[in-house]
Amino acid sequence: MLKTLKDLFDTLLAPQPAAAGAGSAGSEHRLQLATLMWRVAYADGHLAEHERHTIWRVADLLHVPQVACVLARQRAQEDRS
Repeated sequence: MLKTLKDLFDTLLAPQPAAAGAGSAGSEHRLQLATLMWRVAYADGHLAEHERHTIWRVADLLHVPQVACVLARQRAQEDRS
């Protein structure tokens, strides 16, 4: 899972051509990153306040819609049960 996170960060931080814009592929990568962060945070069975806050901040900076982030969090919780 950590390798997947690193690959997503590398993809998000790689220089993009000017014509690329913020297309659906970029949105999908950002949502994947938010989903993986929720899964990592719930890996120990407990979500600490600083984990929750950090994920929300990063998702906001990446322009992940709140609804998508909430759904990603719910999926991560369900994966743990």
